[in-house]
Amino acid sequence: MEYAQKNFPGHQAIICTHTDGHNGSGNIHVHIVINSLRKLDVEPQEFMERPCVSRAGYKHHQT
Repeated sequence: MEYAQKNFPGHQAIICTHTDGHNGSGNIHVHIVINSLRKLDVEPQEFMERPCVSRAGYKHHQT
C-alpha cells in the first residue's frame, strides 16, 4: 500500500496479488489499479507536471 500512496497520492487504489492460473506456472504477481480521478487534495509533488493536478477531481497525468 505504501507504493500506491507514494506514487498515486490522493487516488483510490486496489492492490491485488495472485498467481497465474491460465498457464499453470504459479507465478505470483501484483496488479495496482487506481481511480484516475484524484479523490483528495494533496501537497504538490515533484513529479506532478502542473499545480492543478494536486487537487481533487483532476486526473492522474504522467509522461
